[in-house]
Amino acid sequence: MVGLRAIFAAGRDMVGRVATVLRIASLACLVSAPSVLAADRPLPASVERALDRAIDGGDPEAIGQLVGGNPMIGVEIVVIAVTKRPDLAARIAAAAAGNAPEIAPQLAGAAAVASPTSAAQIATAVSVVVPAARPAVADAVVGTLPPDDRMTAGMRVHSAIGAVRMPSLEDPR
Repeated sequence: MVGLRAIFAAGRDMVGRVATVLRIASLACLVSAPSVLAADRPLPASVERALDRAIDGGDPEAIGQLVGGNPMIGVEIVVIAVTKRPDLAARIAAAAAGNAPEIAPQLAGAAAVASPTSAAQIATAVSVVVPAARPAVADAVVGTLPPDDRMTAGMRVHSAIGAVRMPSLEDPR
């Protein structure tokens, strides 16, 4: 009887770990699936033209509006934009998340896939714009990083998000 209790106690911890791993793996699949489908199905011509103009002009807000108007292909839009303009990765992800907050974690993960060196900045920027999604954004960004980088980059991402000072109603500064 004592042995069964020990197995069940150890099982609870293991279930939590397995659930975390499965959540991260499924999130990575969600982020990579649209880019795989994009090879078969290009963006609509009007969206592609608008995206090219926004990328050429370096306008993250316009890219965010494209995502807000087309949330079903928002991940694809972010991946394309961040791939072409990695210098604007955090601003693009934040603008996209601000216009489509319901898919903010997926957008942050997509931006981190396209520009892994900017993962902490992406997570921070998206967390500021959509504060309710902070834990999901952190998990999404860390989950999309290469396995060798997850430990060190994960600590950077979590500390960057934790250091963000959220605006307060009591303190107008």
